[in-house]
Amino acid sequence: SLDNGEFTYRYRLMDEKSLTKTQLVERNAHEKQTGMEIIRRLVKNNLIEEFSDENDKRKTRLKVTDLGKEVFKKSVQDVTLVSRILSAKISDEEKESLLSILKKLNEFHFTVYYDHKDSDIHKINELI
Repeated sequence: SLDNGEFTYRYRLMDEKSLTKTQLVERNAHEKQTGMEIIRRLVKNNLIEEFSDENDKRKTRLKVTDLGKEVFKKSVQDVTLVSRILSAKISDEEKESLLSILKKLNEFHFTVYYDHKDSDIHKINELI
């Protein structure tokens, strides 16, 4: 069983195939220390693997292993079942509406995290 961070890190790597450690941590909007710990656990459990960047040997890239792909597929089945149960009384149209709203919020918070994470709350409030 995967925790949420491990699932999202592998999901991101399944989607983007190869990222540097820093890119993966940033795409998940985690602090570097937290992200590196998740990466270490995934590597230790042979769910992702590290390899040298072809163009810059100082960078380490990551990709999902065959075992990681198998575990990921099982996790997706579990998530699909849970999602189905959680959204049982919501119509497809309502799901689309909810998804649209959540995407809007995610885009805003993603921008705040990357461009304004050191700003005070009043400065961030001005972005709204």
